[in-house]
Amino acid sequence: MILRTIHCDICGATSTENQPNEGWQGWGAIHGIVLNGMSNPNVCADCLAKIATFAVSLVEVKFSWY
Repeated sequence: MILRTIHCDICGATSTENQPNEGWQGWGAIHGIVLNGMSNPNVCADCLAKIATFAVSLVEVKFSWY
């Protein structure tokens, strides 16, 4: 049985699967960027939520004059 471990390229958190090929609930990758030398960095659920909040704020600022 092989259980994979993932590493957050922002905060350094890690998570190991409970079952083979189960994946990591809530984790994601940011495609199209390089962060600290890492292409398409993996991010934990907490960091992904912060990135999502920031992305939403960009849209809100852009359209705040409506």
